[in-house]
Amino acid sequence: MEKIRDRKKRGKKSSSGGTQDDVSTTSRDSNNSSNSNSNTSLPSIAASSTTSTTATTMNYTTSTAAATGNMRLPMSDKRALFQEKVRQSNEACQNADFQRAIRLYTEALDLDPANHILYSNRSAAHVKLKDFERALTDAIKARELNPKWPKVGIVMIYSFFNIFFS
Repeated sequence: MEKIRDRKKRGKKSSSGGTQDDVSTTSRDSNNSSNSNSNTSLPSIAASSTTSTTATTMNYTTSTAAATGNMRLPMSDKRALFQEKVRQSNEACQNADFQRAIRLYTEALDLDPANHILYSNRSAAHVKLKDFERALTDAIKARELNPKWPKVGIVMIYSFFNIFFS
């Protein structure tokens, strides 16, 4: 919440469009309760690509060895790398390749560690692999970053139940 206010004070643009699954770092306080993919009991993941997020303000202070080879990239290159990682992870989820999706979500999180949507999506991917402890950890992190994010509550309840009652 504090980072968002600081960004607004510095005059950076933000985008609030897109669906719930779009990766947008500036809509952390919005309560997007509509879900176009509500036909499953778990939050749907990877419902859309992030081609509409080019104007999204993102936190690029962290570089990752896996994604950038430990070199400093210009902001536009990092944005493109981030969007490509998210696109690939969404595609992997759609193809039920959840191991790959988790790896790619992790690489995207290295580029934007405060992105609650990525934690939520990675949490759902962990659920699909029945790794409920990691799913719960990611769901809690997503909830910390955006307490109003509606999808993460379902994953938290489902993971908690499976950890302690199955």
